[in-house]
Amino acid sequence: MRTLRLRHSTRFESKTFKSFDDAAGASSCGHHACGMVQEMKKEKIIIAAVFVCLVIATVIASFVYLNGREKTPKNTVTYIYKGKEKVLDIDSLKLSDYSGTVVNGKGESREEKGEGIKLGDFVGTDDYSEITVTADDEYSATVKKDEAGDAWLSVKDGKLTLIVFGDENSKRNVKNVVKVEAK
Repeated sequence: MRTLRLRHSTRFESKTFKSFDDAAGASSCGHHACGMVQEMKKEKIIIAAVFVCLVIATVIASFVYLNGREKTPKNTVTYIYKGKEKVLDIDSLKLSDYSGTVVNGKGESREEKGEGIKLGDFVGTDDYSEITVTADDEYSATVKKDEAGDAWLSVKDGKLTLIVFGDENSKRNVKNVVKVEAK
């Protein structure tokens, strides 16, 4: 037996109940305030349930997306031209030295030098209007044909990085390049 004090509008009453379920039933006394409390509890439960469902859906969508992406073998890059794909070994590329100035989003410039291959030389043809370079996280940048002479695929530790010299902002510098497509 439990004794609870229930508030009904402006007065308190003490009642004895056999269980909490009986007490919960007694709170639905028909008074406006008691009904509002029950509705608020229902709303909180519904909001919590919706939140949990959204979190679960986000986790599932992330898992499906990350596992559904194409994986490029380590130390390789996929080259696409006229719908045909080739997987190239990064170590087999003919590299040369490069140097130039890159500018970050704050307008600060820095010298960049290393080994790599000019983007135009990598493509190996003049029959394209633009080249799209894509990273392993699906970030991509597009380089127009007339800009390809200032764009390099830098090679460091078996990974490619697109560097576009002369850009006012380094947003087109793509790290961990896995795909190059000439269109």
